[in-house]
Amino acid sequence: MNTIMTAADMPLGLNVIEILLHIFNFIILIIGVRFLLYKPIKKFMDKRAQGYAEEEAEHEKKKEEAEKLRAEAEEKIREAEVRAAKIEDDANANAIKEADAILESARKDAKDIVARAEADMAAKEVRERAALSREVTSLALTMSSKILEREVNAEDNEAVIAPLIEQFRAVHGAQAEADESVPVKKKK
Repeated sequence: MNTIMTAADMPLGLNVIEILLHIFNFIILIIGVRFLLYKPIKKFMDKRAQGYAEEEAEHEKKKEEAEKLRAEAEEKIREAEVRAAKIEDDANANAIKEADAILESARKDAKDIVARAEADMAAKEVRERAALSREVTSLALTMSSKILEREVNAEDNEAVIAPLIEQFRAVHGAQAEADESVPVKKKK
């Protein structure tokens, strides 16, 4: 009898040698796949995972730098706002000082104008009194020459007119002081 069994003799039609050959082929296939595919794929996947980890670390680093830059930018903006507010306050203070100086200058100019007007009025009053005095003198000469029916010279005129002028000034000086204390009403 033959100890080797054929496939027909085996239960289910399986041969032990064929089974061992299939197992051996499967083991070689596993070892080949491991060396040919698994290790390169695992190496590729590890390298890829390492690249992702490096990119994540780089991303975190850049995110921290961006936060730091944003904080610095916000600080600079706050400083700029503070400086702008200070500049605005300084400008307002300078504007107020300039306005006060302009008002003071205007007040001084107004006082100068009033003083000049008062001086002009005083000079005009002196001129008018001198003119009035000349008119009174002329009128007195005319009246005295008509009264005396003779020609009066300047010395005679001066002797007669001087007391009259003093009396006129005394009367009109008191009247002018009274007029200054009473407001003048304008006629319509």
